[in-house]
Amino acid sequence: RRSSRRRADRDLDSYEKLQIQLRERAGISDTQDKQVSLVLEKVDLWTFDIFPLSDMLEVSDVFIPVFFGRVAIYDDLVEVLCLDLELMWNWLKKMTSADVTRPNIFHGGAHTGSMIQTLYFFMRKGMVQHMEPVHRLICYMAPIIMNHRHPGLSNSFMVSVRHPQALRYNDEAVIQNYALATAFTYLTDPEMNFFIHTDMPLQDTLRLLLIKAIMKQDLKYHFPEVGLLKTKMGSAFPEDTIEDKVVLISTAIRLAEISWICRPQSIYVRWSERVVEEFFGQGDVEKTMGLAVSPFCDRDVVSAPKMQLSFALVICYPLVSAWCALYPELEAPLVEQGLEQNRAYLEAQVRGTILK
Repeated sequence: RRSSRRRADRDLDSYEKLQIQLRERAGISDTQDKQVSLVLEKVDLWTFDIFPLSDMLEVSDVFIPVFFGRVAIYDDLVEVLCLDLELMWNWLKKMTSADVTRPNIFHGGAHTGSMIQTLYFFMRKGMVQHMEPVHRLICYMAPIIMNHRHPGLSNSFMVSVRHPQALRYNDEAVIQNYALATAFTYLTDPEMNFFIHTDMPLQDTLRLLLIKAIMKQDLKYHFPEVGLLKTKMGSAFPEDTIEDKVVLISTAIRLAEISWICRPQSIYVRWSERVVEEFFGQGDVEKTMGLAVSPFCDRDVVSAPKMQLSFALVICYPLVSAWCALYPELEAPLVEQGLEQNRAYLEAQVRGTILK
């Protein structure tokens, strides 16, 4: 098993103890634990489907805590960074419990898990050579923070309606600001500060890079960040500097956010339905409020295949191409077996729509 290879050079007793501790904290049955282990045997493959795991555990409010915990254990982060597993569980539950009681069509638990798995996959395809353990933890924490109580609405909508969060954060990266402030506030609670045994310099690095990377996830920074990545790739990149680490981590997170369109087609189709419905949901709210409907959000006007095709060509391809140049092992799974096939699928749908 892949998990066996991952722990080949570590203390097996310690690894098993962490697994048992996590299972007991989750309160899942032996049968469920075996099912989880079976699903996670493919966690380092691009064909990994998060939905069976999400469907199994999300209803019981332990999906992300279990999945994140397993990934942190697989990647040796719990022991190397001296993380307190019990307090980590408390923080994860607090960060994700509200998302279960008010599930979101796209920006919910399944998307959070898919992003974590995407970043874990990137590590196995070359990114790990540029990432210290604290950097890997930042990557895995970011999706949880980004999707915490996500409203399923855009920052521009939050600003236009003068949402209380927009007023609090002066219209700047409203969703990201709120999520970061909440996440770090929870970490000040002694019952949730799972870095209690971690060296303070590492804690400072984690806070600095998490804030910088997540603040760049506002959509208005997409094209500038892709441009910056390409510029830096024209010379030695990434160098061991804070600036280069931020660029690498923030673009990795950005790609993980949109990587659903690069998944194998059977998985991509399910994600595409959620994405489209979330866009249209915002349009419905805007119509109800008498506001101008945002681009791509009017279900009565927008062609879903055309919208997704535009997204693939304009938003996704430039970033994916840059990342595949940086880490060539990503080319086959993300582009040849994913994005290209999904583009052909969408083009066929668009032609069919036109013929009608």
